[in-house]
Amino acid sequence: MQFFLSDDQNEWVRRYLARNPNLIESVQFKLVDDEKQVIKTYLAENPNLIESVQIKLADDEDEWVRRYLAENPNLIESLQIKLADDEKEGVRRYLAENPNLFESVQIKLADDKYDLVIRNLVRNPNLIESLQIKLADDKDEIVRRYLARNPNLFELVQMKLADDEDEEVRGVLALNPNIFESAGIKLRKIPR
Repeated sequence: MQFFLSDDQNEWVRRYLARNPNLIESVQFKLVDDEKQVIKTYLAENPNLIESVQIKLADDEDEWVRRYLAENPNLIESLQIKLADDEKEGVRRYLAENPNLFESVQIKLADDKYDLVIRNLVRNPNLIESLQIKLADDKDEIVRRYLARNPNLFELVQMKLADDEDEEVRGVLALNPNIFESAGIKLRKIPR
């Protein structure tokens, strides 16, 4: 049935078929070559893409296809590394938000030349501790504000942000649903 639907003239049928988590391999191969780019963007979001289809999508000329692939939670490590070097900053921004970002890719993205990539990275709920510590000292106060929102901050990082010179960073930390008691006490006691 899926193979039959992959030829449907209705683009919306093919779009949603591409997102089907139980999409069979032969249909994945067929949709990766669909004449409509939007079908490929929907396919790129599919969490159960086979490796060869992921590889083909990572090489697609369309930036949006690569963006949606970059945020796919089951993207293989070699393609995360490849997309971390993508010439388009938008692809790297989407990759930074991937909740299953490998540690080596996080480290690479933390040194990206574009602040928007780093701002997305600090919002990643699985950001490693060493990068949380490093980015708590980032020169861009917006990076530190976004970091303060991250619900999975380590206590040491929260304590560091509780001392931040930017009062909005401290305010955002106070809103963090997982603020440690020690950081909350530190926020309350700091005379300004």
